[in-house]
Amino acid sequence: MRMFIMDSYDGTKHIRSTTKANATAVMALTTSLLEEEKAIVISASCDDFLRKPFTEHSISEALAKHLGVKYLYAKTTALNLDSS
Repeated sequence: MRMFIMDSYDGTKHIRSTTKANATAVMALTTSLLEEEKAIVISASCDDFLRKPFTEHSISEALAKHLGVKYLYAKTTALNLDSS
């Protein structure tokens, strides 16, 4: 939630003050282990809160939840590179 010029709380407030704020999902990624931090982040108008280390699955779930995206997964097969 810390950045160089403005912190993320101010950044979120700025995003929310624009006319397109309702169409913008703001998700916080943090290293904080404190449960209180989640309440602070959500009260700052963030839509979601994810702690590092996060998984690809947790990011995908959050994007699906807030943006309504759906994923199509294809099965992959390993190539047999053994030339014998």
